[in-house]
Amino acid sequence: MKQWLIFTDLDGSLLDHHDYSYTDAKPAIQRLKNDHIPIIFTTSKTRAEVLALRSEMKNEDPFIVENGAAVLIPKGYFPEMPADCEEYGEFWVYALSKPRQHWLNLLDSMPSEFAASFHNFDAMSLDEIASSTGLSLAQAELANTREYSEPIQWLGNDQDKQAFVEALEAKGGTVLQGGRFLNLSGKHCKGVALKWLAKQYRDFSVPCELSTLALGDSQNDVSMLEVADHACLIRSPSHTPPKLKRDSSYLITSRMGPKGWAQGINNIIYQ
Repeated sequence: MKQWLIFTDLDGSLLDHHDYSYTDAKPAIQRLKNDHIPIIFTTSKTRAEVLALRSEMKNEDPFIVENGAAVLIPKGYFPEMPADCEEYGEFWVYALSKPRQHWLNLLDSMPSEFAASFHNFDAMSLDEIASSTGLSLAQAELANTREYSEPIQWLGNDQDKQAFVEALEAKGGTVLQGGRFLNLSGKHCKGVALKWLAKQYRDFSVPCELSTLALGDSQNDVSMLEVADHACLIRSPSHTPPKLKRDSSYLITSRMGPKGWAQGINNIIYQ
């Protein structure tokens, strides 16, 4: 008997790139719930944003925030708290990154020549965050509750952008390109977080064959798309699909956003 684990990106994948709706994925979501298949949000979003979405979708599974910076597991989900976790409210938390302030300090130390070429969330008003993301003011407030990373809106040219990224990385940061923003954080990624959480399922669950499926659309999803047993690369209206090194067990959808997400679920799990 096979137990699937679904690791899914949100923006541009399960959620529509433009309006953040998941309506077109609802039938596939319900089918997974009926079959007791965990849907593990693996996202650049914050803990606060994911908690709001989990409540709305009645999702009770673990989740991964800020591009793999932390894994949150509901207390009692496994028979005991996994090693190296800490209790935080209703969750066991496995952190893989330094706190946000570390990355803000790193940005402050950047050469002045870059100052006019980027905006970062901490220096933006809620109106500016809402305008640049398409979020409501309430959603923008949740998006700015970063704990482990800092989103950056690049305003300059591509050549200067590359120099900016290299300067951040020389100072110990890792920069990932998401659907809209650069994301500055530590040397972690969605793939590392996926592998750690999948191991907890293997260690604590009833013995059976576990198979992981990762779904995503952006460069910051590549690490999990490469390490999962199966991968679904969802087409985007804003960029071409990132290149994968793997040459088997993956699908590039013909549809976009939540329609592509449902296509991937149906074609890979329910083929």
